[in-house]
Amino acid sequence: MAVPFALAAGAAALSAQDVPTGPAVDTILVEGNQRLSAGQIIGTAGIALHQPTNYREIQRAITALFGTQQFDDVQAEQVDLGDGRLGLKFRVVERPLLVRWNVRGVERISEKSVADRIRIVSGRALDRSALARSVAGIDSLYRNRGYYAARVTAQQTMQPDNKVVVIFEIDEGKPVAISEVVVDGNTRYSDQDIVSEMAVRPEGFWWFRKGQFDDLKLERDLREGLPKFYGNHGFIDFQVLHDTMLVDRDHGKGLIDLSISEGQQYRVGQFEVSGNRQFATSRINRYYPFADSSVSLARRLSSAIRRKPIDLGVFDASRWDNGTNQLRDAYANDGFIYAQVRPIIDRTTGPDSIPTVNLRWDVVEGQPAIINRIEIVGNDYTSESCIRDQLVIIPGDVFSRDRLVRSWQSISNLGFFEAPIAPPRGRPTCLRPTAVARWRCGNQAMAALAVVGLSMP
Repeated sequence: MAVPFALAAGAAALSAQDVPTGPAVDTILVEGNQRLSAGQIIGTAGIALHQPTNYREIQRAITALFGTQQFDDVQAEQVDLGDGRLGLKFRVVERPLLVRWNVRGVERISEKSVADRIRIVSGRALDRSALARSVAGIDSLYRNRGYYAARVTAQQTMQPDNKVVVIFEIDEGKPVAISEVVVDGNTRYSDQDIVSEMAVRPEGFWWFRKGQFDDLKLERDLREGLPKFYGNHGFIDFQVLHDTMLVDRDHGKGLIDLSISEGQQYRVGQFEVSGNRQFATSRINRYYPFADSSVSLARRLSSAIRRKPIDLGVFDASRWDNGTNQLRDAYANDGFIYAQVRPIIDRTTGPDSIPTVNLRWDVVEGQPAIINRIEIVGNDYTSESCIRDQLVIIPGDVFSRDRLVRSWQSISNLGFFEAPIAPPRGRPTCLRPTAVARWRCGNQAMAALAVVGLSMP
């Protein structure tokens, strides 16, 4: 006769130090197993026969069995075998073996994207937690693409011998259309001005203004688009404090609520250069984007179209970055390929308590790189001399990025290699300030590759 396991009786009233020693177990029985043998289950449980056994050991055995992820349920019972002998029976419910899984209803998103979110593995016991994560992952994928009305269900079809087939049924529904974008915290620019700088915009009157929501585009708007827009107008402390997506699933409409902090608008203050030796300060000053008050034609046209006057003297983050990159290119064209130009923005308060930024370029020039040799490999049909005739860089020259690019374009223009040829890339080769230009060309499709190896101390 089976009775509830008595070893745990009264355990709740005892402290950890006063756990009593239980009776010895003479036999261990297993009931309910199909795929796993009784020996495997008994071995995993780890209960020693003919040894006193308490409730804590029974709990550890049950935990160990659940840890195999092969069972949906495990229970332990005491069995009276007669003649004063006691048995311990493990009553188990095995998880079904997953034969295969399929996906149905996928139309607007690639099946591969959906399959990548599925965490269950065929040929193993069905992991129900992984099944739940798979459903949540697919649902999250559709939400990120704007299909907030999508419904995902996992249907389990039992097969003989405790096997199961899982079908992920997907009702995609319609994509959510953004009806409105609400912005809180903006004082300098209106909601319309901010929305016009975003890739995710509300639906409009015209057919091309569908207002389709895309989570990836919205993330780029919040991380890059809006900070760049404000930074180009001097608000370099701009932050997106909070964003919320409110969805009406019944009507397929959504509202984006943004909370932002514009910060202060900074004007340009002083400028200086430090660390330059090979380049004169007067030459570097030519790349400084705020050197004068002149305005390019493009900026004038943009201002006229937007009907917004140009505020001279306001810091522009994009112009500052462009000037820094132009200075780096100038160093590279003169052979200083490893020169470092570090832009410094120092926030301060100018006259009349106006927020101001003092700008500085910290330069580490290093030594110019000299081309040591030029190697050409991989040309099975085209002669080496034919390729060398297109080069405008030769050994002994100071490295120049412009001439390197021109050489690469000339080789590509021969028409002998599959276009586009991969652009050159740098590779250190020795400890001396020399460079090895290595061109790898091939006459087979997609085999043409230009590789440049450069070395600096």
